[in-house]
Amino acid sequence: MALSVTLVTATAGGLYGQPAQVAVKGGGGWLRVRVATLTGDAAYPSGSAGGYAVTASTFQLYNQILGIQRIATSGTQVPYPEFDYGSNVIRFYDGSTNTTPSEVASGTSLSAVTWRVLVWGN
Repeated sequence: MALSVTLVTATAGGLYGQPAQVAVKGGGGWLRVRVATLTGDAAYPSGSAGGYAVTASTFQLYNQILGIQRIATSGTQVPYPEFDYGSNVIRFYDGSTNTTPSEVASGTSLSAVTWRVLVWGN
């Protein structure tokens, strides 16, 4: 099983059907922001080799993912996604306690919740 990623697309105008994005041209090149919906599976893979592997092409980016930012959540669970740029994976952390958040336990079902995220990259 794996992480399900759905890019949010424009619903009107000249970019109808294209991924919703913000593109900023600067001296260092392009910074793109994609809007995506993430849905976990029934058995989260945690640990040193855990998380869900993603690449720039997962989000229709050209070179690299710089980070993700959660903007909305639906469902009954409280884990939140973080991009691990050293391993190119999205890991989920449980922030329901007042202590330091810890990675969701291996085998935890994340299928009942979706996350809307901004994905920064180029």
